[in-house]
Amino acid sequence: MAKMSYFLEDAQPLLVLSYTALKEELLKYRDRVEVLYVDEMQWTDSPPLPPVEVTSDNLAYMIYTSGSTGKPKGTMLTHKNLVNMVCAEVEVFKITPEDRWFT
Repeated sequence: MAKMSYFLEDAQPLLVLSYTALKEELLKYRDRVEVLYVDEMQWTDSPPLPPVEVTSDNLAYMIYTSGSTGKPKGTMLTHKNLVNMVCAEVEVFKITPEDRWFT
């Protein structure tokens, strides 16, 4: 979790999605970011979400790589890029509706 402090400082997220297995470690950062533990959520009782306008150029997620310098570097992926990547994976790996995979 030593990198967590760097990631939070660099990305400055408003919310972190995590699992309760990491709760003790993430308590250190409770003054920096809100954490939502997905394995504690009651999905059937969730209130309706407010409408949000999302465009294909909005940020979908950020992934960190080690980079050539050894210092993690954040790479931002837009919704458009994410859709393009998934479409390419479906084609290259011949993914069907019965398949499951992680990107």
